[in-house]
Amino acid sequence: MSRLDRYTGAARVCLLVGTIVAASAPAFAIDPGPQNVVREYCRLDANSARLIAGRWRDVAPLVAWPLDPAWDQVLFITGYQIGTTRTLEDGQLAVDVDYGVVGEATAYGFEAVSYTDRVTFVLATPDRVHWQIVAPMIAPRVFGSLAPADEIVSTLKNGRGSFVPSSLLVNQLMKAAGWNVPYERAADLLSGANYARTSSGQPGDIVVYSQDGLAYHAGILSGRRRVVSSTLNAGIVRTTLNAFLGEIHYLRLIAPEDLSPRSRLRDGEGREESPSPPSRDCR
Repeated sequence: MSRLDRYTGAARVCLLVGTIVAASAPAFAIDPGPQNVVREYCRLDANSARLIAGRWRDVAPLVAWPLDPAWDQVLFITGYQIGTTRTLEDGQLAVDVDYGVVGEATAYGFEAVSYTDRVTFVLATPDRVHWQIVAPMIAPRVFGSLAPADEIVSTLKNGRGSFVPSSLLVNQLMKAAGWNVPYERAADLLSGANYARTSSGQPGDIVVYSQDGLAYHAGILSGRRRVVSSTLNAGIVRTTLNAFLGEIHYLRLIAPEDLSPRSRLRDGEGREESPSPPSRDCR
């Protein structure tokens, strides 16, 4: 891929994301104890509150982040068990929650499973009165008896429901910019063959966020260190780089190259040249 191809490809992506208007979500605070905060968060999540943008006002007081990533996975549960509160070295508190997981929904479909998933919620208080969950961000965990699996799979695959998964938005923007790359979940982007890691991002690159080594959210770098991505509670937004938890990674598209003799082009002097990636004007 030539420098011109790389530049024009990035420019097309940036032009597309530049038309998206950012939104913001309010943050609130309440004062139940730390275990009650976790209990209420689990109850709301299990009843699909995080999958309904209008219900974010109920979730917001319980967490320290104003934006909930648009996950590309939803777990189906039968229930959960909340453990006791324990103190961490830095004054924060931890509460373990064991979820009984019976299904996993992604853009690839629904898979019945059976396992216990333990999440350790970390809580902090700015004033020793109000407690909030500060980590981790987790994929929605909903009661299987309440959530229609086929509708959730359709949303994760097509983005036609209440939200567009962040990895799907990234793929749609890349395709709209002229790059015919296959869809990959956020968890697979860092290990896939379509993008290469780069130490510093440029406009048009993909930004991936990971927690404990697992990628969970993705967006497009749009310039001025801003990221365009999709969220559950505020739709498509433009944010600062640190709007989501965890480690930040930059990925750059590896342009497809077909080196077979039939696909080579010849210039006016008879030299063989590999075909350039497709370009498309953005109007």
